[in-house]
Amino acid sequence: MRACPAGRFYTCSIRHVPAMRGLLAAAALLRYLLCRALNALSSRAPDLVARGLALIILFLLRLRPWLEVPGNPEAFLAEHGIEVRLVPHELISDHLACYNIALWGLRIRPGAARRLGIPDGQVWMSEALRPWRHFVLFHEVAEVVFRARGFHGLAGHQLAEEEELLRWHSDPSWLEMNARRPWPRLHLVVLAELLRRWPCLSRIERTRGH
Repeated sequence: MRACPAGRFYTCSIRHVPAMRGLLAAAALLRYLLCRALNALSSRAPDLVARGLALIILFLLRLRPWLEVPGNPEAFLAEHGIEVRLVPHELISDHLACYNIALWGLRIRPGAARRLGIPDGQVWMSEALRPWRHFVLFHEVAEVVFRARGFHGLAGHQLAEEEELLRWHSDPSWLEMNARRPWPRLHLVVLAELLRRWPCLSRIERTRGH
């Protein structure tokens, strides 16, 4: 195991047997459903209910694969010859960002990329997300890394979202993005607050190195 360039997070290079990968993907999908419920409840349910649900999600984060995700998404995409295009929000409003790329000998192209007609070797991002380009591209790169390792669809999306949370739960710009962007991710705001307020929860990060 070794520290990643960010210094605060630990990763291990692992090849999951199919059964273990299936378990980790199922746990990610469960967290996805719980996060959607938290997002819907965060502005309406009593704080105690929302925080209780958030604590369950944070506990379940221990059931996730620890894969190294590049900290500089722009450099990673450039290294692999991938072009980033900012497109009109109306064109991609249902997805906000998507990609059609080849990586490590694999073609990674979600169904949305086929419907949108994204050419090979491109990442599309809504103009509305321009102020938070770094965070958005990090999410897309993280999602690609997890999909390339066998965590497809919503599981890959959820794991990428969690990578954001673990890296930036104390970052004001990232928190602002989640509150203001199209399709606000209020569940991440609640989860980030718990990680900041209760330092003991940061053990989720440290378990990467043990």
